[in-house]
Amino acid sequence: MGSKRLLTALFLIPLLVIVVGFGSEDVFWGVLLAVIVLATNEFYSLVLPGEQRKEKILGVLLGSLLAYGIYRAENHFILGTLSFIILFLLIYFLIKFKDLNSVVPILGKLIIGIFYISLLLSHLTLIRGLPLGKEWVFFVLAVTFMGDTAAYYGGSHFGKHKLYPRISPGKTIEGSLWGFVGNIGSALIFREFFLGQLS
Repeated sequence: MGSKRLLTALFLIPLLVIVVGFGSEDVFWGVLLAVIVLATNEFYSLVLPGEQRKEKILGVLLGSLLAYGIYRAENHFILGTLSFIILFLLIYFLIKFKDLNSVVPILGKLIIGIFYISLLLSHLTLIRGLPLGKEWVFFVLAVTFMGDTAAYYGGSHFGKHKLYPRISPGKTIEGSLWGFVGNIGSALIFREFFLGQLS
């Protein structure tokens, strides 16, 4: 698993440097949209039954629509997109499902996927538009990757106490603490070299 992660990093890091550092706004959003689609689809594959294929596709499409609304970065457009998503889902489920008990769990999982993945990841387009936006995107990515890497190796070597087995059986309390140390350490190192104007 460690070598697989290393190979993935060796492939992804140069790609990210090119896209974030030198890609146009449209290219950056296009790559981010692809990530959102893949991540949302994976999330729904984990939480929704296999027979809910249409709902999975619907969630991915609506999440992509929300990402586009945020990419437009116009407040009224974003609010309109959010309103449309909520109303569309309510009407869709009202028409398709007659049993309210089956509607609420599926609808809730669809909405969580849209907001948890698409809404949050789409903020990278807003961050990139800030002063020193490219540096801040790299900062977010560096802190995330280093924290994840520290959590993986720390948990592999020192992990004994399970963190939340029902969600992720392999995660441990020790791994999460190593991840937190990796987050803080990488943040301080990145600031020293690339965001030196910060106090």
